[in-house]
Amino acid sequence: MSDFNKSLDNYKKALASLEGYCIDPIVTLRDKAGVIKGFEYVYELSWVTLKKFLAQLGHETQGARTVFSTAFQLGYLKNETNWLDMIIQRNTTVHTYNQDYAEDLVFKIKDNYIFEFRSLLEVFEKAI
Repeated sequence: MSDFNKSLDNYKKALASLEGYCIDPIVTLRDKAGVIKGFEYVYELSWVTLKKFLAQLGHETQGARTVFSTAFQLGYLKNETNWLDMIIQRNTTVHTYNQDYAEDLVFKIKDNYIFEFRSLLEVFEKAI
C-alpha cells in the first residue's frame, strides 16, 4: 500500500468520525470540543494527503498554504478561501480557547468545512 493510500485511509476514517460528531445536537462544551478536535485531525490529514497526491502527479509543495493553493490552481479544490481560512482556524484552535470562538468554529465546520472535506475525498476517490 502506497504512502498516499495509507494517508487516504486515515483521512476517510477521520472524516467519518467528524461527520459522526456533527450528527447529534452539539450542546455541551464536550460536544464542541469533540467537533473541534475532529476538525483538527481531518484538517491535518487533508493537507498531508493532498500533498502526497500532488507529489504523485509531479507537484512538489511545502506547507498547507502551498498545498491548498497549488491544488486550487490545478482545479482539485473549488473554494480556496475556505481552505486558506481553515489554516487560520486550525492555528487559532491550538493557541486559544474561547467559548464564543468555539461556537463560531463549530458552525463553520458543520456548514462549510465538512463540505470541503467531502469534496476533497471525491477528488481522491476519482483519482484511484
